[in-house]
Amino acid sequence: MNLKALQHVGGREWFYYHQYRVYFNRLKQRYGLAFQYAATGGGIARATLNGQPISVSEARELSACLDTMKIWFDFRDRSFHHKLGDQPDCRKVAIAEAIISGIKEEIKGGA
Repeated sequence: MNLKALQHVGGREWFYYHQYRVYFNRLKQRYGLAFQYAATGGGIARATLNGQPISVSEARELSACLDTMKIWFDFRDRSFHHKLGDQPDCRKVAIAEAIISGIKEEIKGGA
């Protein structure tokens, strides 16, 4: 992996002292979570995951999970990492791994 490839798929370069990373944002979109909001009140009216309808409560749960997640590529060990928020669980790990796999596929496809 090189910096240019990581940036090409939306990564943002970050460094601080001896840390050199590329962070990825827009995790909801990367995971395939989309919302349609109600015209009145602004609440979620409909939600989809990879184009398939899901319940609003499921969408809220996934959204909260993705809001607390961080995914980055670390140049020190040349691998991807994730931080899952305050209460990591196996579902969050699976979501993070799916997003990382998607990023890797994007890089392969653009190479």
